[in-house]
Amino acid sequence: MVNRKPRKLLSRLGLLLCHSAFAGFTIAAVAASCADPRVEFTDFVNRAGGNISGEGGTFEGGADASLSSGKFYTACMAKLLGNDPTKTLDFVTTVTFTEDATGKKVSLTLQPVSYKTPLLPVGTTFGVANVPVSNGAFSATFVPNNADNTGVVIPADANGVTGRQFDVLGANMAGYISSEDRFCGALMGLISTIKVQLEPTGPNSAPCIFTRMRDDTTVVKPGIADDYHCP
Repeated sequence: MVNRKPRKLLSRLGLLLCHSAFAGFTIAAVAASCADPRVEFTDFVNRAGGNISGEGGTFEGGADASLSSGKFYTACMAKLLGNDPTKTLDFVTTVTFTEDATGKKVSLTLQPVSYKTPLLPVGTTFGVANVPVSNGAFSATFVPNNADNTGVVIPADANGVTGRQFDVLGANMAGYISSEDRFCGALMGLISTIKVQLEPTGPNSAPCIFTRMRDDTTVVKPGIADDYHCP
């Protein structure tokens, strides 16, 4: 269990200094200048019906989670390369949820976006269609889009971790739906440049958080490393 008291104390001290420094501005200006990404994200998740319960905790939802199509901002944090939430692989994902006589299904189309210019599309899309969802969980194998049809391409401009292009060979994802506005997925496959296999959990994992976009211009993603886990 992580002791969060020092973080809370620092957060309160930071807010006090921030409000002191900008005392002459309007409340709206202070809020814009002093936004706490963890508070904003956690508040959004709580309003959406999800739950954050600390490092290694679980998402609530599962079979009872509402399913709703839309665009989701997707951030994947590579734990093997620093565990840094400011350096992620970023995508805008079009998510389509359907249901027929055989059950619930999800389709994903991931568009890599620039880590330098937020929401700027780079490279080509990849995805998967009509993946069964059972009790909130799904397992998807992405259709390859690289030259030799063995994996998916992560463009250099979408790689906020190292800034280099690489392929994820045999790319697949184990996902879990926590609510209609938030779900997660563990990106797996072999990283072509360093020959490391991404695993579902542990130091070689790359958990991805999908958060429903409020509009087409706002990036919404977790602000601290503890929020990157699945489930």
